[in-house]
Amino acid sequence: MKPIGLLVCFVTLFLQGCTVEQTARKADDHRACVAHYSVEGGFWSGRQLKTFEDFPNAEKISTFDNLLDTIASSGYQIISSNEESGVISANQTVTGGQGKSVPLNAVVKHNRSGGVRVELVVSLLGGFITSTDSLEDEFCKILATVSPGKN
Repeated sequence: MKPIGLLVCFVTLFLQGCTVEQTARKADDHRACVAHYSVEGGFWSGRQLKTFEDFPNAEKISTFDNLLDTIASSGYQIISSNEESGVISANQTVTGGQGKSVPLNAVVKHNRSGGVRVELVVSLLGGFITSTDSLEDEFCKILATVSPGKN
């Protein structure tokens, strides 16, 4: 078998192992930020990694302010924010990414049943990978700043 064929087989097996590991962790983790975690796209075309959480007792303005502070203090550079629309756009420079950055978008919107829904989206360029566990933990850390006690 040619070296490139071996590499493709190895990468495929490695990625399948990561999927099995992720499934096992997700079954044990009952946080809403993990339960609502999803991935769209593919390795070569780029992926969007998303989650959301509903906060029935939260208010939009204070939630937005808490998120803006948390995202900025977590090492993201705020590109734009609009309290009225509830959108925060930020970037974080990729380690070893040759100056490339990963965008994070946060959206705070009113929930029909009361309170707010906060959605977080990270977009990865094709060829970039990230640890699912660390991204879920980052999402959960950000969403943990939204609580009735802080609003």
